Amino acid sequence: METHSGDEVTRLTQAINDSMDSLEDKVAQVLFERYRRAFTVCRTITSPGLDEITQYWCPEDDPTLVFSAQVRKGPVVRDDYVARLRAREFEQSLVASLEALGCDSAANAVLPRCDTTGDDPSTTLSQLLGREGSIGMLVRVALRAPVPDPDGVAQALCDAGLACGASVVFNGYVLGDEGFEACRRQFMAVPSTSHDIITAFDPVAQFELVTENGACDVVSQQGIAMTGGEKHAE
Repeated sequence: METHSGDEVTRLTQAINDSMDSLEDKVAQVLFERYRRAFTVCRTITSPGLDEITQYWCPEDDPTLVFSAQVRKGPVVRDDYVARLRAREFEQSLVASLEALGCDSAANAVLPRCDTTGDDPSTTLSQLLGREGSIGMLVRVALRAPVPDPDGVAQALCDAGLACGASVVFNGYVLGDEGFEACRRQFMAVPSTSHDIITAFDPVAQFELVTENGACDVVSQQGIAMTGGEKHAE
């Protein structure tokens, strides 16, 4: 194994840092030219052997709006900024509806296969969901235990999903105080969160609700009793 002196390691480390700083500056410029908004990088993920890296970015004036960018040499940058804009609005509206029911909640909405690189920021959620190739939206919902009105929660999710006019799958998790706060922090830190990460926070109940073709059904539930079948758009 080749060894390096302390000075060589320092120089190598500095060169790598300088290279990353230069890349981040270039990507920030690309994003600014697309959306006329200043952004800052939150996190960079590299994978050995791949010529693409993933970066998480947010607007300088809104650190809670985290979106992803796939970056290749050039740099060639593909991003989901506009998708995250619309998804975050959906999340905020849903949380407000659940708050009106007395539920403390957090939400993370994702539009799979929805490339919005360079899209006009005024593009609506309905327009994005109506695009050819769209498969709908996945929404993970965290609820702080106890849930005072499970049927009301089901109705709120049903109404929100049907209003989209597209397939929406809601994965719900009821968590104790510590798990809920950890899940809410996770939702704020990354654009999407996996089922495995949320279940690591030890939910006390889970459910899945689907809205599609003007109908809504609770297709599974564990540790919580809610009705959701036979709800249909008027």
